[in-house]
Amino acid sequence: MTLHCLVAYPGLEQAPAVVAVKCLPDLLKAHPEGLYRYPFLFETPGADEVKRALPTGTLPVTGPLVITHATRRAADLLLEEAACEGLTIQLEVEGNRLPELPARAELEALLKKDTTLVIIDGKTYKPGTEVLGFQHVYDDTVRFIDQLKKLGIPQDALLLLATAEEISVEVHPGVFGLGLDPRVPTLFTALLQRLGGIKRGPRGLLKTADRTLLLSTTRATQPILVPGSVHPALHRPKVGVGPSHFAYGIAAFSDFCGKKRTLDECLKEVKTWLKFIETEVAAVPKLKETLTSLEPLEAPRAAPTATGPGGAEVAAGEAAASGPATLAPGGFRPFAQEIRDLPPAWEAPAAGLLSPWAEWNRALGGGLAVPSLHLVAGAREEGKASLLINLAVHATRQASVLYISRDHGIPEVAARLGAWAAKTSLTDLALKRATPGPEAAPARDKLAAGLTAALGGVGDHLYFRGADSTIDPFDLDGLAQLIKMLPVDRPRLLALESLPAEAVGPQAARSDLPARLARLARDLETVIVLSLHTPVTALPRPHLIDGPDLDLLAVWQPHAESITHVQSEKINLKKFLAMSQGKVDPAVAEKLEVRFLQGAGGLRLKSDTFSLWRVIHARRGTRQAILALYQRDLQRFIEGPTLPLGRP
Repeated sequence: MTLHCLVAYPGLEQAPAVVAVKCLPDLLKAHPEGLYRYPFLFETPGADEVKRALPTGTLPVTGPLVITHATRRAADLLLEEAACEGLTIQLEVEGNRLPELPARAELEALLKKDTTLVIIDGKTYKPGTEVLGFQHVYDDTVRFIDQLKKLGIPQDALLLLATAEEISVEVHPGVFGLGLDPRVPTLFTALLQRLGGIKRGPRGLLKTADRTLLLSTTRATQPILVPGSVHPALHRPKVGVGPSHFAYGIAAFSDFCGKKRTLDECLKEVKTWLKFIETEVAAVPKLKETLTSLEPLEAPRAAPTATGPGGAEVAAGEAAASGPATLAPGGFRPFAQEIRDLPPAWEAPAAGLLSPWAEWNRALGGGLAVPSLHLVAGAREEGKASLLINLAVHATRQASVLYISRDHGIPEVAARLGAWAAKTSLTDLALKRATPGPEAAPARDKLAAGLTAALGGVGDHLYFRGADSTIDPFDLDGLAQLIKMLPVDRPRLLALESLPAEAVGPQAARSDLPARLARLARDLETVIVLSLHTPVTALPRPHLIDGPDLDLLAVWQPHAESITHVQSEKINLKKFLAMSQGKVDPAVAEKLEVRFLQGAGGLRLKSDTFSLWRVIHARRGTRQAILALYQRDLQRFIEGPTLPLGRP
């Protein structure tokens, strides 16, 4: 198999060009400075076909995966496509500080002016001044290599290359077991983001601890300096480094990278890289499954493709040492421009979890977006815990779930799951198994069989801490540590059950809890669903948003993606018909009861009631009232008709 790649170098007409990878040494001999390749290798030699298929993601390609950390100047931090979390950046122009960063075009023009300064966390820098130096690059690279090794990738599958301003780690494509696959760019992007700690922010992607990571190296159109080629701005070649260079410390490392090399030494570098690519490396067990389960975080729609360097100058002091910067996040822009760049609110969430209830998913706008905060409110004994348990069990198909309850312990939840899976009344089973006699053993066996079936469904994806644990649900720092302990190969859901409303009211000591929970969801890319005990309040007009609804909205609407009020009583069926039709027609009521009975598989219990779910706030969806049959002893809900909610 002959692999090819796209290359660009100064003076090349109609760049980039397709060349065989094995020809790179000859090409470097002819063009020792500014020789760039594009990230992915392929078999197809036809330039037209490659240029057409590569940007659309239809060309089968392979790696290596390139991870680059580079020094960051003040201008770089402003122009990058991902902002740094916790870093406050302002622009000072002719002595005046701008309240917001301008749009990219204006920002680039301002950064070229001598009167422009960049204020980062209160410190003043010129645009070309280095903010994150080689020590940061060194530390971030070491941390990233540790992450790769935790995936089982051996040291001999890594090739380390460096210049005086950046360190690149190339991961042999063989470890992933993908071969030539058009999904490689997308999967590599997802892995880079996951290991780099990248997350979604309110206006784009955010870097967390790893601030020197370049996100462009998995983009099909991003040029990468060929090993041994002289960097046009630094006038030093990209050279190979090894573990011993890291052991000598930062000063020796930097000195080694800053030395001049002869042409023969440069050719040796590219030949070493070729040998690395041609070496057979075994796939790491289960790494392919892990990689294919990842999805990249959604990037802004208007993100431009990188410009190749074949004819473009790479100026010192501008952008990154490895190539031009890309989209600057945020900025003071017209509303129309922001709408074009961001997904509209009416679109279903790109990454989301579905609940077991179709109407509730529809009311929320397509499910529970990742990340997001959702509130389920209502008085005690209305079915909120049953709702959360059903949601948690269903979510284990897609996510890792942490369920924390203030009111229920492990035995209670285990019994509920057993009755739910066995489709048998929990009350009847509890009475029979606790009473001496011939019915006790069969009841215990039935409950045990139901629990076994339920546990088989959730697998190892549900974690539970109940009233018998020492977990404080108000300790968000502790919750954050627990969430971080969940497996990273799936979305994460935190279910917080049974918090008292009075503890988070406007006058309460924890009045900032809604804002902190929303921030926790964003920071950890997690879905948080919280159930809140509210006072018992009559709802004379449930089809209208009024009274206690307004109190909930005042506290939670700025922070929660959705607010659902739950109220359960048998008369809700007649109330719903009266609200929707203006009267209660016995024939219609009977027909609706038959519909619910069919949905319940013909199983009717004395404790059955009707639950009214009132979605009084949905950022992506609609305000709806949903009528559901609530089989309290089975811990399950069967959805029925819906009704729009209004205002008096």
